[in-house]
Amino acid sequence: MDLDVQLCNFIRGLGGDAANCGLGFVPANGQLSLQMDPGSKATQTYFNGNQDMAMNFELALNSDSYKTARDTLNPIADALTNLEDLNSADGSFDFDHIEITGMPFNQLVDNTGNIYWITNFIAYVTRNN
Repeated sequence: MDLDVQLCNFIRGLGGDAANCGLGFVPANGQLSLQMDPGSKATQTYFNGNQDMAMNFELALNSDSYKTARDTLNPIADALTNLEDLNSADGSFDFDHIEITGMPFNQLVDNTGNIYWITNFIAYVTRNN
């Protein structure tokens, strides 16, 4: 399922600091990163094998500035909340909607002083068999 790739492409398309969004681990250079969180699950399975899914994601940003983190992550959260259509390049999912479950907050500070800001959300899709 190419949901993570399509979400990352959508975020990059928002421009500004979002244009450099990557997939996976957050690098120390302040780049925005999209990662899957644990706990994703099927909420319903159909006879044809398709499944309604609640997919957990997080947007993470390494920044020592609350204002930078807020100014980067809040508009993305707003855009994701209002997203009405997201197409799979390989037909592996049909998009329904996104629910923000955690607005930007500082998740952790590492031993070098880097602060990691997180925004959590759930993408609701139907995974096609």
